[in-house]
Amino acid sequence: MNEQSPDSLQQSESNEEKLRESEERYRVIFKQAVTGVASTELDSKLTLVNQKYCDIAGYSVAELSHLRMYDITHPEDLPSYFSALGRLAAM
Repeated sequence: MNEQSPDSLQQSESNEEKLRESEERYRVIFKQAVTGVASTELDSKLTLVNQKYCDIAGYSVAELSHLRMYDITHPEDLPSYFSALGRLAAM
């Protein structure tokens, strides 16, 4: 059985606490941002949006969860959107 030393266990607990604090700061910043913030997958599925983004896009969080970024992108902007997406996917 691989047992951790007290120092190693204490360091691990400290790291977990720092991670929880960091995640909480991110959640607060994300929710309170004065700009719209969205996260997508490479397939353009919207995975995370804040309320300001919903206000700008005119959709609820639930509605956006069923859409892809290209569903709400103006048709004239689609070529540059897909070009940027291709460059990102190639990284």
